[in-house]
Amino acid sequence: FTQGEPWIDVNPNHTGINVENSLHDKDSILNFYKQMIQKRRSSQALVYGSYEDLLPDHNALYVYRRQLEGEAYVIALNFSSEAQTVELNQHVLNTTPALSNYPVQPNLESGKCMLRPWEACLFTQESIQS
Repeated sequence: FTQGEPWIDVNPNHTGINVENSLHDKDSILNFYKQMIQKRRSSQALVYGSYEDLLPDHNALYVYRRQLEGEAYVIALNFSSEAQTVELNQHVLNTTPALSNYPVQPNLESGKCMLRPWEACLFTQESIQS
């Protein structure tokens, strides 16, 4: 980045963890964020949709819905180092995992989803429960 003398040493793991490697790794954090940005740019609901906090009192999960003109998403974030169960059937119907920061999408069984530690997941929602 510079011809000058850096004020901080280069991290010793720079040969393994760097942008060049991340660009070629489909499961990298960089590529996850690129996918999220693309999804947000292509969705009016994610940008302008109404906001509903689905689990306002949970201390580890942040789960909310964004919806606009028939387009709806549920975003589930696990802010802990422990797996957490989200009961989506309390709030939504026909929810499908669309994007996760883990290589394998979370498994939905009977409206329940186990979010792995530090997992962020975007679900598309086909119909809204009243």
